[in-house]
Amino acid sequence: MAHICYCCMLVYATYHILTVKCIILYMQTLQSEEISKTKNTLAQLEPGRLPFDIFTEVCRLTVTPVLEVVCFRRDDMGKIEVALLKRSADDPNWPNMYHVPGAVITPTDIDAGLEGVVDRICTEKLSIKGVSKPKFIMNELCKVKRGVELAVVFAVETEDKIAGVQLYDVNALPDNLIEGHGAFIAQAIKSFSDK
Repeated sequence: MAHICYCCMLVYATYHILTVKCIILYMQTLQSEEISKTKNTLAQLEPGRLPFDIFTEVCRLTVTPVLEVVCFRRDDMGKIEVALLKRSADDPNWPNMYHVPGAVITPTDIDAGLEGVVDRICTEKLSIKGVSKPKFIMNELCKVKRGVELAVVFAVETEDKIAGVQLYDVNALPDNLIEGHGAFIAQAIKSFSDK
């Protein structure tokens, strides 16, 4: 009787081992099929800005290169003001929060280079062209709500007020500033002050 139970247990154990191996093999096949399908879908996209849902997942999985521009001016009294933009109330990561203007660096930026990205940000987000030559400030690896970003920070100075953009005294920045942006501003102002 004990011999039969041992044989039954051996068959039962072998059956479970084979079942687990089949499940693992099935999962690997499914995973390979899903990866292949995802790869084929991504291959249809042109380099540049991604559809938002895909962009969000890519940001979660990789390091996203971003360029931030600290744009400031000195008023008539010499007080330094910085341009900040406010995110919309329905922004998925930073609703109603202030930030220095910035953009994701995309493959389509290769010809213009980083200074071209600075120009794009100043033109598209601030509607200004009369700025100083962009000055590189720092690179910073940042953990943010949508993932990890490599922030390349530049600063520019303008003499003009910027229509439609709120300027803030660098010593009285809003409390609801996106994480890390206060440090970008402080480093940029210090860098320009040291010249």
